[in-house]
Amino acid sequence: MTIKAYALGFLALGLGACGASSSGGVNPQTPIHQAQGLGDVSFAQVLTSATGHDPAIKPDFVSHKVSPRCRMPRASSGSHMAYVYSYGGGSKTPMAHAYKDVHQGGVEHHQRTDVIVTETDAPVYLVLESYNAVLWNIQLAPDAQLEGVGVLSYEGGAVSGVPEGVDVGFLAFRGVENKKCFKRGGGMVATDIRVERAAANNYTATVSDRQKWDAEYRAAKSWRNSWIPQTFGARFDVEIFPDGSDDYDAVLIGPVPEAPIAPTPITKVHLPDHVHPGWGSRKEVLAEFDAIARRELEALMN
Repeated sequence: MTIKAYALGFLALGLGACGASSSGGVNPQTPIHQAQGLGDVSFAQVLTSATGHDPAIKPDFVSHKVSPRCRMPRASSGSHMAYVYSYGGGSKTPMAHAYKDVHQGGVEHHQRTDVIVTETDAPVYLVLESYNAVLWNIQLAPDAQLEGVGVLSYEGGAVSGVPEGVDVGFLAFRGVENKKCFKRGGGMVATDIRVERAAANNYTATVSDRQKWDAEYRAAKSWRNSWIPQTFGARFDVEIFPDGSDDYDAVLIGPVPEAPIAPTPITKVHLPDHVHPGWGSRKEVLAEFDAIARRELEALMN
């Protein structure tokens, strides 16, 4: 990537879509997804506060190189492996990113999904996957330990709430030359269950649907049995994939705490190095990226 391409990529940002940057809070009665599915556990039972971010407080950004060899931090044999998938996250945040590649124009605003970790029997390794740009906001119970975090995203996800010294790795598939790393996992949901869910939504599954779902189930099973242990060093102990839910606000890894825990504010955000971060409203983010592009062009001309 040349400086010229980098700068021109930013100049094209005004042509891209940019979501709203409202950081609206979460209703305390919003249900939280768990390994066994969407139950009756609410935000209020787990966190003392479920308010949105303060757009005026800009966190520090930590950039991580995306491995062209698809390498991620390895989990230890005694870790508790948890996999979480969200298509597009939950509540909107002030965070945005722009692609450094001139061919990947546009601005993406992230949506937040809180990952609340109360598991204390072993250090937890999180594998967080999304399609859209999601800000995974980790909230740790006082006695919970985080061993590592792996973020997989087509658009380029980010993660906050990571304690100092914990390894973070990224695999991204838009704007970087490592598409070979993409392994479609998704939820390992049996065909019979999907047929039942379709019927509950007044849709009768066809023979073609069943064949497609059987193939997806086999692919997901193969992915879990081979690629995951090879990449992260262990198999999943917990999988959270809210089938039929494109976005959601929170997941719980571990038991419901005896008393709600106090959330940690966002002060640092980790993200892959093929994007440039921004924070604020659509107007503020575009102005920030435009200023960067102008500085790059001035440096090129000098």
